[in-house]
Amino acid sequence: ADLQEATVLTATAEFLDDHTVRVSDNSGQETLIADRIFINTGATPIWPNIDGLLASKHVYSSTDLLVKDKQLKELVILGSGPIGLEFASMYAQFGSHVTIIDKSSKILGHSEPEIAEQAKNDLEEDGVSFLLESNLTGVNDTLNGVTLTI
Repeated sequence: ADLQEATVLTATAEFLDDHTVRVSDNSGQETLIADRIFINTGATPIWPNIDGLLASKHVYSSTDLLVKDKQLKELVILGSGPIGLEFASMYAQFGSHVTIIDKSSKILGHSEPEIAEQAKNDLEEDGVSFLLESNLTGVNDTLNGVTLTI
């Protein structure tokens, strides 16, 4: 896999059109152009009431994943909202095998169907798998990792 780089900007952003964003900070302005621009605003992790979830040593919040210092061979993400998809994309690019589980029949439930379908196609091209209309009901740590009941 090709090594990809990300640039993090802490700035104010303004859309000029569908493919152009102007970012501004104390040092000046920069115009960025891209085929697709994704907006991820962040949120607080939600811990659903799933048997064994909080007791597992192999369950991480999105905050935990940001500071993880080891490559994960396998990553299962519960939920297909913006944050889950952001981590799926990031970890797939790192080389992890990523699976997303969601009760819904489609990802990004509050988004336009065309946007959700394009995001799903992009993630599948990166190797992300989806278990939609699926329900995680249990998490059990084992000697070799963790077993999920779906």
